[in-house]
Amino acid sequence: MTTNEHLEIETITRKYNCQIDRIDVQTKNEVIKLPKARRTSTIKSTSTFIIQQSNRFIAALKMLKRLSISTGGIEIHKTTDLTAPPVDITIISTVTDAVKEQIKPNCDNFYCETDTGRNILFIPWVPPSIKHDNDQTETILEGPIKEFVSSFLTQIATLCTPDMKRIAVSTTEWENYSSRKQLAETIIHALKFQLETDEFSNRDWTILFIFDEKQYDMYDLFTQAISSLQTETNDYEQFYCPISTITIHLKTSRNYNIIKCQNAINDYLRKRIITTVEIDNAFDPEIWNHTL
Repeated sequence: MTTNEHLEIETITRKYNCQIDRIDVQTKNEVIKLPKARRTSTIKSTSTFIIQQSNRFIAALKMLKRLSISTGGIEIHKTTDLTAPPVDITIISTVTDAVKEQIKPNCDNFYCETDTGRNILFIPWVPPSIKHDNDQTETILEGPIKEFVSSFLTQIATLCTPDMKRIAVSTTEWENYSSRKQLAETIIHALKFQLETDEFSNRDWTILFIFDEKQYDMYDLFTQAISSLQTETNDYEQFYCPISTITIHLKTSRNYNIIKCQNAINDYLRKRIITTVEIDNAFDPEIWNHTL
């Protein structure tokens, strides 16, 4: 809401002998699916220009790499400290992270809340050391990774409140590991398996792997691991769209004034602020191919 719009609403409230007590704004991110323009055996008329425009538009957005599982999912993020996605709790496993959070490295399964309100769960773990990749690499990794994934999910279910839904797994120092591709694939597979079990399938958890600018190779490997498990077609991309809800609280000495004031404010919002656009079959790629 702009300053002018706020002043307009204040004028309306005074007209009906009311006063704005406060204005609350709540914003949440919703996953939006965006169809991609394409040319297939059944859709041959899409022009090269339309496909280029579609690709350019998608490239301009911060696309989300997400694997939906039961009521939750796994997300891969490439970010910086300034653009880190919101999370409810962070799982750390390295001595580096423990020292950074002022946690003693010899503490096992240590749960705490920092001075800034961040929830941290420290579970010491490092990938097993493998000098050279070979046919046994995946087998060697599988046991320790399954144990790590099962451990942090069980600890979250035991220690945390039900409203903790977004769980970040710290990836500190993973870029230094030799068998990075196998690490990414094994962790994603193990996590998917656990989230589909009866114990965790109804938890509505989203597990986030967040990679910084020094870990872009790891981001690509985890993205590939996600893509290999996705059953959806490649017709869509996903991204987070912030959806804001504005609540205007009024106060007055007479209730009938409130009703008239509410109606006047709603009428103003409909005419001056809210824009409604209806698209039939909005997610039909055929529409986007011709009218992008």
